Amino acid sequence: SRRLTMDPTVPLAIFAIAPQPILIALGSLIGDKQQVTVFQKQRDPDSWCWHDEECRSSFQHDAVPSSDSAEVALVLSVSGTVSKETLPAEVASSGMPVLELRAANPSVYIARTQEDVRAFEREAISLLDEVHSAMPHVAKVHIFPALPVSMAVTLGGLFNRNLLTKAVVYEKTDGRFSQSIERGGSED
Repeated sequence: SRRLTMDPTVPLAIFAIAPQPILIALGSLIGDKQQVTVFQKQRDPDSWCWHDEECRSSFQHDAVPSSDSAEVALVLSVSGTVSKETLPAEVASSGMPVLELRAANPSVYIARTQEDVRAFEREAISLLDEVHSAMPHVAKVHIFPALPVSMAVTLGGLFNRNLLTKAVVYEKTDGRFSQSIERGGSED
């Protein structure tokens, strides 16, 4: 897959506001060799500064069943709760496993500290590792995100750990998710 060509010794700071599929694609393009700090636009107070407080976020994910499925859907209920009724009919009726990674308390305020983002990253890595172990034939991951900016970019960076080979990222518009960006494989 393609990566942006940058000097890996030069630190990169990201201040981004964009649709979640674009942020996930940005994270996948940056690469895992770059020293990156992703900032989160805070709502209270209105700033780009991380809060200096304890991590308040906790995450968990569904148990991953053993399966021969070539596709899996990942629902990410972090800044809000993703209702499975909003998934496209072709995903819901396909029989592919639908797994959820969720925050204990989904909120638009969930990414207040850098440790909140690291806690999300650890849980996402754990889920993807389990998917690869229990579902060795998975070649495509369908992603349905409700994520803050910083966590969307972080999720995209997981492409660089070879945890996601091909992913279709969906965006919610008019109350339903529809396909937005496909990453990995020959689609890059």
